[in-house]
Amino acid sequence: MFQIGSRVFLAVANGHRLQASGPSQYAINSTIYELDMIGQLFVRFQDILTYSAVDWEFFSLGEDHFLIVANSFNGESYSLNSILYRWQGYEGFVPVHWLPTIGCSDWEYFSSQGEAYLIYSSAKAPLSKVFKLKTY
Repeated sequence: MFQIGSRVFLAVANGHRLQASGPSQYAINSTIYELDMIGQLFVRFQDILTYSAVDWEFFSLGEDHFLIVANSFNGESYSLNSILYRWQGYEGFVPVHWLPTIGCSDWEYFSSQGEAYLIYSSAKAPLSKVFKLKTY
């Protein structure tokens, strides 16, 4: 769960849809829900196409808010982009960067000495990769 102003959200990563017959579907919507304070329940806010997603990471830089998804597999390859989304208010989260990953299993945001970073871990390769974030 994460909060933007007074609004509370929950991002759910959907891995894949198993089929009764035929191949599984790895390109599947993951959903961001918003908490309806009056009804005390989460309601669907936005669907985002993901590829066997396993994690969402929310972070803020100043007044800007971001979500990054860990796309892990598209049915053919573990080498694919994980996408960084920026909060645009009434437009919801819009894609702003495509980061190359291999079997991405987790994203973490951290800052050090005034600089902001994202690091991801891979479930398919013995590596972790750090991206330094730049804002303008």
